[in-house]
Amino acid sequence: MKVDAPRSPSAWASLAAWVTLLLLLLMGLYTYMDRPLMTLLTEDMRRSLDMSDFQIGLVQGFSFALLAAIATYPIAWAADRFDRRLVIAASLLVWALAIFLCALADSFTQLFLASALVGIGEAGLLPITYAVISELFKGQARVLANSLVILFGRVGSGAVFAVVGLIATHAGAAGAWLPTDLASLEDWRIALVLLAVPGPLLAITALALPIRRRVQDVSPTTEKAIILPYLRVHWHSFGSYAVGVGLLVLAITALMAFLPVVAMRQMGASQAYVANAMALTTISGMGLAFLMVMSLAAVLKRRVPGREPIVLLLISAGGCLLFVLVVPLVSAPLQLFSVLGGIFFSFSIGAMSFPTGLQELTPVEGRARLIALVIMGNFGMTAVAQPITGLLSDTLDKSGGQLMTAAVTVAAVALFLASLSFVYCSRHYAALKE
Repeated sequence: MKVDAPRSPSAWASLAAWVTLLLLLLMGLYTYMDRPLMTLLTEDMRRSLDMSDFQIGLVQGFSFALLAAIATYPIAWAADRFDRRLVIAASLLVWALAIFLCALADSFTQLFLASALVGIGEAGLLPITYAVISELFKGQARVLANSLVILFGRVGSGAVFAVVGLIATHAGAAGAWLPTDLASLEDWRIALVLLAVPGPLLAITALALPIRRRVQDVSPTTEKAIILPYLRVHWHSFGSYAVGVGLLVLAITALMAFLPVVAMRQMGASQAYVANAMALTTISGMGLAFLMVMSLAAVLKRRVPGREPIVLLLISAGGCLLFVLVVPLVSAPLQLFSVLGGIFFSFSIGAMSFPTGLQELTPVEGRARLIALVIMGNFGMTAVAQPITGLLSDTLDKSGGQLMTAAVTVAAVALFLASLSFVYCSRHYAALKE
């Protein structure tokens, strides 16, 4: 496997590199806001469009993630060959347009198609960010940059819940500032319109980023010569790593999408309470996970040198499974969000370890596309997590009273299989890096 060429020490101290990373993180955080906002608006949308839990799962998970999975690799390909700033700007514009179309949807079908377009708009940002990191940073700077992507994203997602909570609860009042035709919309529609407004401004900002395309251009012939032999030789190890990560994503998607709904539907929690609780849960969980990873990394480097990321992923899956088994015992919103905090803490340990491990496992020439393949798999898991959970909920109880049972069942099975996958991968992980 070809490793990265040595890079100047200035890469560590490059202000432009860190500013670029910060702007990419802010753009990624903005395109994440649709999911927590739609979670808070779930009950309003369900009543307005007369949707079942299965249809909610299709809108919030399947349509978005399926199209994102399909679009990820082509967008990564385009970002490696054309001006990355244009690719990012176009993605932001598509995302904002899709959110606006969601606000105007008058049926499940229209909402399904619009949410699919949201996935296309979001698909390109993450692989581009990881590709830029592998080019701008090396060594400990790269580890720090990767950790910051996850830390900023997860802690930021906590702040996002607080922001979208304000949008959801004050949409009606804010609608007075919109044109007459939009101001007359239902509050949940106005909330989505407000979310779409900053998109064009961020797209203009993207055009000013100091990035164009990757340092070394790779022809399609060279790409195939690198990627296909790599996958042919390492498919079992690379595949088990990707499958384990994907199952971890499936579990957390089912839980984070539906347990807040359980708090509102079955425990009487308000939108504001859920938004604030999710903010506290995600921020505290990620902060504690960051400290845990930094502490465990040094110990694991001595105990299991060369296998630190895969061991941390195994710890993550096992920890999530233990907390998930406690969920059926809770009966109040405070108890539910306390357990959910433990789940998110455990998940974050794996989330922070995943990109560094993946970058170490992949050859530099095909890294962006191999990363895109794993991200596509993650989107695929996200696509099926919510429909499966919603369908199981409808099967158990059409009134939605078994939503907690459905979410716990789906997550527990996924986490158990993820643990088995990481155990298998750990036997070959160190050799795969060589």
